[in-house]
Amino acid sequence: MANSTSSAVSSRPAKASPSIVRRLLIGGTLVVLLSMSAVGLVLDKAFAAATRSAIHERLENTVYLLLAVIQTDQEALGLNQLLPDERLERAGSGLYAGVLTAEMDWRSHSALTEDYFDASQIPAGGAQFSFEKVSNGRFVLSMGLEWENEDGSVFPMTVWAAQHRDDYDRQMLSYRRALWPWLGAVAVLILAVQFIGMWLSMRPLKEVEAQVKAVETGAAERLDGVFPRELTPLTDNVNALLINERGNRERYRRALGDLAHSLKTPIAVLQQSLMDDQPSATELQAAHSAIDDMRQTISRQLERAASATRRTHALPILVLPIVERIQNALSKVYFERAVKAELQIPEALQFYGEERDLMEMIGNLMENAYKYGGQQVRVMMRVDGADYRRPGMVMIVEDDGPGISEADFQRLLKRGERGDQQAEGQGLGLSIVAELVHAYDAQISLQESTLGGAALKIQIPPV
Repeated sequence: MANSTSSAVSSRPAKASPSIVRRLLIGGTLVVLLSMSAVGLVLDKAFAAATRSAIHERLENTVYLLLAVIQTDQEALGLNQLLPDERLERAGSGLYAGVLTAEMDWRSHSALTEDYFDASQIPAGGAQFSFEKVSNGRFVLSMGLEWENEDGSVFPMTVWAAQHRDDYDRQMLSYRRALWPWLGAVAVLILAVQFIGMWLSMRPLKEVEAQVKAVETGAAERLDGVFPRELTPLTDNVNALLINERGNRERYRRALGDLAHSLKTPIAVLQQSLMDDQPSATELQAAHSAIDDMRQTISRQLERAASATRRTHALPILVLPIVERIQNALSKVYFERAVKAELQIPEALQFYGEERDLMEMIGNLMENAYKYGGQQVRVMMRVDGADYRRPGMVMIVEDDGPGISEADFQRLLKRGERGDQQAEGQGLGLSIVAELVHAYDAQISLQESTLGGAALKIQIPPV
């Protein structure tokens, strides 16, 4: 019961996560909104600081203009002309000024109706710009100085000017009413451009999705097209998986075909033996032999099918040790011929595939060279496409034997042909090599050998 429950739970489809487009839209929207909010706050703070700086400058000018028209001593103040700003004469105008000494607190007519001013003396040479939160608030600038009378006496005096914050609030409100709608419009524009850019950027993924569906439905065999550099590894690996899957399926099909063909004769023998009600000892012996043949054939074909199965991305393996191992084995088998083998293989050369596939390809070519050549065998290998992620390889095996014609070479590459049908016997195992070459999307060709015999070249392309 527990096993069935866990099986039922594991068979449930995984919950799909949000799509990339939705994630990008949500993330982009949040980034734009947060960015526009931050920009708006920064601009608001900057405009507020600039407005306060302008108020400070305006109040500073008012103080200097007031100093230019006053005449005072420690007990009284006089004006040699009218106040510099008519708002100082009008009650409730929002602009105020005053002079403060130890004995006197003079204020402009505009400040007489105000209930409170926090005017305090400032040390000579000092200045203070503050904001009073009284009666909706005022900006106040106070400057301390030493006043010299006509008789040469000097006394400390503080001159101040103030402005109601109504002006400041109106400017800030007007600015904010213009700022935030424009920032909102810019945010909408950015989101629209981002959506268009995202749609254009996602088109290759949509194309890959469409082609994958075409492969699933059998309308296509691989992913075709020019894809962005970021998607190329994905599409290449998918194509490699598809090619490998088709290759494995074809090898299994061939193995089953060979198995069916090999079982025809033993089955016919069994049928013939079972036709008699009382088979003779000879017929029973033939039946047992047929059964043994069938068992061996099935075992051999299954082993061949399993060994022919390839992984899509096998780990790279060093080539030279494998070739040296094959050379040592062949030298022992054909020691009476005293074959001199020359290996021209870089020590760092790697093969991106299955080790058994490499041994099958190079082993069959080298065995043919040892068996049907003279006394010289040369094996040359080099990398092909070193700049690729998975470089290819070129391998050439040549000998000094009688050679082989192009027509016989093409015939021996076909499945089912045997080299011993030729007088020279050249080509044993070439059909197996041809199958592996096809599986790696490679090419095998017959070349002219500098040794005088046959030179077989296999070129595995890079990926």
